[in-house]
Amino acid sequence: MYEDIKFRAWMNNRMVYCNEFEHLWDFWSNVGIYNGIPPIMEYTKDKIHDDKEIYQDDILEFDEDMSNHIIYNRQAYRLKGRVTFIDGGWVLTDEKGEYVNDLGSVLRNQRPVLLGNVYENPDMWPDY
Repeated sequence: MYEDIKFRAWMNNRMVYCNEFEHLWDFWSNVGIYNGIPPIMEYTKDKIHDDKEIYQDDILEFDEDMSNHIIYNRQAYRLKGRVTFIDGGWVLTDEKGEYVNDLGSVLRNQRPVLLGNVYENPDMWPDY
């Protein structure tokens, strides 16, 4: 029933995972002991094309959705987006926190690449 409810936390410069819902409170209590409460990231229940799980605060690179644009030279641009939960759904936001695209739409219509996350790769995202 809870098999897809997973979390991870960035703690002491390493990622710690909690894969069982029943142990979530223990996980939260343990990770919160060190240096205040570390960032907790939820599993989106989505996987990228190569079966890598996508979590909150992951960074994806993908082609700009050109379906709403008039294409003059058929050139698509590569964009980066941070996986964020906004208004009840998973979306990708830019470096300013502005909406870029719906996560499900990017996964269905494009072949995004998982670059990492904002904690293990702070140089990829300017505010971390």
